[in-house]
Amino acid sequence: MVFELLVLVPTLLASLFCIAVKDGRVRLTGYVSVFASVITLAIAVYLLVYAPVSTTNISWFTVAGHTFNISLTSAHINMMLLALVAFISPLIMIYSLGFFEETHEHRRFYAEMNLFAASMLFFAMAANFVSLIIAWEGLGITSYLLIGFWYRKRDAAVAARESISIIIIGDVAMLAALVILLNAYGTTSFSYISAQQAGYQIYLAFALVMLAIFTKSAQFPFSGWLPKAMEGPTPVSAFLHSSTMVKAGVFLAIIFMPLLFRLGLLPVVFVIGAITAVIGVLNAISGTHIKRILAYSTLEDLGLMLMAVGLNSVMAAVLLFVTQTFYKAILFLDAGSITRANNEEYNIFKLRESGGNKLIFWTAVIGVLSIAGIFPLSGFLGKIGLEVSATNIYTYILLVLIELGTSFYIFRWIFVPMRNSRKGEILEKLKGTPLSMVIPQTILAFAVVAATSLYFFLPQYLGISNINFGYSAPIVETILVVVGASIAYYIYRKGHKIPTNKTLFAVVHSIDWINALYLVVSKLALLTSRAVEFIDYLVYLIFALCGFVAIVVGRRFRNIVSGNLNLYTAWIVIGMAILIIAMVFVL
Repeated sequence: MVFELLVLVPTLLASLFCIAVKDGRVRLTGYVSVFASVITLAIAVYLLVYAPVSTTNISWFTVAGHTFNISLTSAHINMMLLALVAFISPLIMIYSLGFFEETHEHRRFYAEMNLFAASMLFFAMAANFVSLIIAWEGLGITSYLLIGFWYRKRDAAVAARESISIIIIGDVAMLAALVILLNAYGTTSFSYISAQQAGYQIYLAFALVMLAIFTKSAQFPFSGWLPKAMEGPTPVSAFLHSSTMVKAGVFLAIIFMPLLFRLGLLPVVFVIGAITAVIGVLNAISGTHIKRILAYSTLEDLGLMLMAVGLNSVMAAVLLFVTQTFYKAILFLDAGSITRANNEEYNIFKLRESGGNKLIFWTAVIGVLSIAGIFPLSGFLGKIGLEVSATNIYTYILLVLIELGTSFYIFRWIFVPMRNSRKGEILEKLKGTPLSMVIPQTILAFAVVAATSLYFFLPQYLGISNINFGYSAPIVETILVVVGASIAYYIYRKGHKIPTNKTLFAVVHSIDWINALYLVVSKLALLTSRAVEFIDYLVYLIFALCGFVAIVVGRRFRNIVSGNLNLYTAWIVIGMAILIIAMVFVL
C-alpha cells in the first residue's frame, strides 16, 4: 500500500512548486501542474490494473486509549474512483492553460487545484472515517477557495461563503458520527462498521453520515449552494461537477449501501434523491445561465444516483456515476469556451456563434446526446440502468418524466445559442480558441463514446451483477429523447413563443423557494437562540441574586462572632430552649 501513496506525491509537489515559484516564472505553474497530473494518471492506471486488493493502517496518534489510524484501501471500486479523478485532472489542467489569459492568477489557481485533486485522490483511497474526514475537510476548504477564486467579485465571495456554511453542517455531523462509532466499536474501519447489525448507536451515527452525504452532494434541502458555485472559474466547475467533491457523498452512499439497507435507510435516500432530481430538472428548464443550467443538471444526476442507491441497484448507481463524469466535464468545458468568446456573457439568449467553431460545437453535441440518453452513447447506460431498476410503476413514471425533462432542457441549452448567429469579432474569437482548450474537449468526446464498453467490464471488475435492459428499454429511451428534443426544437430553434406565467415560473424555479425556506428556518433558529439566551440570562439572575443574599446574610452573621463567651452561652441556652419547646409541642 506504500506504493499507492505515491499517487498523491505529484500533485502535492506541484502545489508546493506553485506556492514557491518566483514571479518571473509563474507561467511554469501550469506546465508543472499538467506534468504532475499526467504522472498521477499513469500511477492511477497502474493501480487500477495491477494493484491487489489490500488495506493498510498507519498509526497516527493515541488519546484516551483510542488509537487513530490512517487507513487506506486499494479495493476495486476505490481504484475506479481514483482513476476517474486522475483522468479528468490533466484535461482540466491543460484546458486552464488557455482559459486563463492573465498569468498573475496562475500561481494561486494551480496551487489550489492541485490540493483539490490531492484531497479527492486521498478520499478515493480512504478506508476508515479518520482518513475520510481528513480528505472530506480538504475538499471543503479547497472548494471554498476555488469557488471564491475571484473573491473581488461580490457574488463569488457570497457563493463561497454559502457553500462552506452548508457543507460545514455535514462536516460537524461526520465528526459526531466518528465519535459515536469510535466509542461504540473502538474502530472506524469501513469494513468493520459495514458488517454491524442495526442498533441505536450505529443508527444514530449513520443518520449523521447521511446528513453529511446530503450536504456534500447538494441534496434537498441543501441544494442551493451548488448553482451559486458557478461563480468560480469554468475549469473549477468542470472538475467540481464531473469527478470530485459533489460526488464524494454519492460514493460514500454506494460504499455503505448494504449497511444502509440493513438499517432501513434506503427509502430515505431514494426520496431525498427523487426530490433533488425533480428540483434539478425544473430549474434547468427555467434557467438561462449557461453554466447554472448544467449545475442544475448535476443536481439531477446526483439525485438520480442516490435514487439508484435507494433502489439498492449498485450497478445502476455505478454506471451513472462513471458515465456522468465524461459528459458533464465536456459540457462545462464547451460552455467555458463559448462564454469566453462572448466576453464572459452567460445568458443563453444573449450568446452568439455557438456553432462557429465546428470542433467545439460537435463535441458539445456529443455531450448533449449523451446526457439526453441516446443509444449507444455512454450516458444512455447510466439513465437506462436506473429505469430498468425501478421497482414499481410509480417510480418508473417518475423516471420517465425526469428523462423527458432532461431531453427538453439539454437540447434547449444547445439550440438557443445556435439561433443567435452574427458574423464578427465573436466568431473570430471562437475560431481562435486556444488549442489547449480544444484538445481536452476532443479527448472527452472520445471518452463519452468509449465509455459504453464499461457496461461489459465494470461488473466483472467490481464483482457485481450486470443489468439486462433488453430491447424495449432502448426504444422507450429513444422516444423520450426525440419527444423532448422535438419540443425544444419547435420552441427555441424555430423561435415559436410560448405563454409565460410568473406563478408557474416561481414554482418551477424552485431554488428560490428553497432559499426562502432557508430564510424561514434561519429566522426560527435565531428566535430560538434568543429565547434560550433570555432563559439563560434569567437563570444567571436567579443565581446571582441567591449569591448576593448569601453574601449579605453572611456579613450580618459575621458580626455575631465577637469572642464574648457570655453571648455565646446565651445563644446556646436560647437554642436549647427552642429545641425543647419544639420537642414538647411537636412530639
